[in-house]
Amino acid sequence: MQYLDLDRAMKRLSPDDRAILHLHYFLDLPIEEVARVVGVSAGAAKTRIYRAAHRLRPGLELAEEDIR
Repeated sequence: MQYLDLDRAMKRLSPDDRAILHLHYFLDLPIEEVARVVGVSAGAAKTRIYRAAHRLRPGLELAEEDIR
């Protein structure tokens, strides 16, 4: 059930947000490698990861409410 909720929340994100979260959290790439793949500085990659994760949270909270 948790995987379905995460999948649903990820699908609500933009393709760029999904990609950067996938690279860092699912493929376990360090910030520097994510930055190289995406073509930005390490600082920009860190910011994008933080913002994408922040946008992911509401989708996960909605999924929790669906369970109750």
